[in-house]
Amino acid sequence: MRRPLATLCLLALALAGSASSTALAGALDCTVSTTALRYRPSVVYTCPAAVATATATVVRTSPSQTVPSTVTVNGDQVVVDIGATLASAGHYKITPAIDDGAQYTTPSSWTTRAAPSHANVRVLYFTAMAADARRDMLQRVDAANIVAVPHDSDVIDASSGSMTVAQIESRMKKHQVVLVVGGDASYAFPVNLGKALAWFQSHGHGVVTAGQTHWSQDLPVWSYGSAVGAGTAWDKNWAMYPDGPLIESDRIEGGQIQSSTIKKQFITAGLKSFTVIGPSTGEVLPRFGADLLANFKLDGVPGNRFDSFHQAFLAARQLSATRTVDLGYRPWSSAIAGGGFNPAVSPGGHLLARALLWAANRIPPANTHFTLKPRSPASYAQVPFRVAATDPDPDKLGLRYRYRLGSGAWHWAMANMFEFFGMSNGRHTVSVYAVDSAGNRDPHTARYTFTIRGNPG
Repeated sequence: MRRPLATLCLLALALAGSASSTALAGALDCTVSTTALRYRPSVVYTCPAAVATATATVVRTSPSQTVPSTVTVNGDQVVVDIGATLASAGHYKITPAIDDGAQYTTPSSWTTRAAPSHANVRVLYFTAMAADARRDMLQRVDAANIVAVPHDSDVIDASSGSMTVAQIESRMKKHQVVLVVGGDASYAFPVNLGKALAWFQSHGHGVVTAGQTHWSQDLPVWSYGSAVGAGTAWDKNWAMYPDGPLIESDRIEGGQIQSSTIKKQFITAGLKSFTVIGPSTGEVLPRFGADLLANFKLDGVPGNRFDSFHQAFLAARQLSATRTVDLGYRPWSSAIAGGGFNPAVSPGGHLLARALLWAANRIPPANTHFTLKPRSPASYAQVPFRVAATDPDPDKLGLRYRYRLGSGAWHWAMANMFEFFGMSNGRHTVSVYAVDSAGNRDPHTARYTFTIRGNPG
């Protein structure tokens, strides 16, 4: 029987999607599994017999650089844990020295996955959870390949030590979104963290909460009505609303998503079902309001105290350009203590990564195009235009448009329309692009060239 550590490492390898497994020639005839993961990945050797001793050297081949690693022997398995975040699209080689009476030293090479689609969106992770759960969660963010690859420097263990508000804010400054995740440990400095989160949101940045962590009713203030600002044992004494119920053991159970409540939204694009296996989170009572952009419910566990309320699976709120998401599951595998979802059936890692990107509000509009434009040639000097674009994550503030004529100055359109007067005969080019509420612009600029001919002037 394989030991739990080896099992967990294999689970981490499985979520990379592109792991390779190759039988190697040698006295031990071991099989090696590499991975495209970048955040603290593992390389696993499985041998036909128990291994006596093993060492390994991991290097980045270009540029040449030794990578720190530790080796653990578990019966017939050798697990090489890489203690750093690897580069995207990086080339690496591992040389083992495995011994059960005969040496095995055949090297293997692999390449990590390409850079994330939004590598400029950096996440700061506040965690109060076990190390193996944290590693699993961050590897799933890595595997989703949507936001920046996590580094250890992006992680703050909020279950121990102390940090002042100024220290927390200083760590936040280089990040676009914060994830606050609780497991079964209490926060060591909840009041200061709450104040720093309020400061972070007041500057237009987003926050995602998960685990036993929730926000207060009055955004963006993280007050004594929220878990992180309670100043007490928050895993048992928080209230979503001033008169809301407290967390109890029969409250934090899972269920299946109600298909009738699934609404089209960026975070849950393509989601058909989701099952929470272990402890779950989310709002106790769904709240409908102008700032609520998504609200999906979980069927409660039969006999659960809150079964009739159908616990919210995901709630996403927006106040101006500030966005907050509350996830209704613990975002690490149920194969690890306290985990909330089975990665074989529920896309928990991708859902978390999408929530981080949505909260960061860094998704640009796309497909700016003209819906009304003049014919060419035109014979009149007054020329109206109407434009549109696609917003992958629409909000109540909508899109704005900037336009210009030829190489002239850029102007803001009134809604989605603009017009030119007194145009001269000849050739003209109009350019326009969309901008969302956070200032993200469509990288594509729509252009239309037309001719005015026969205008009496």
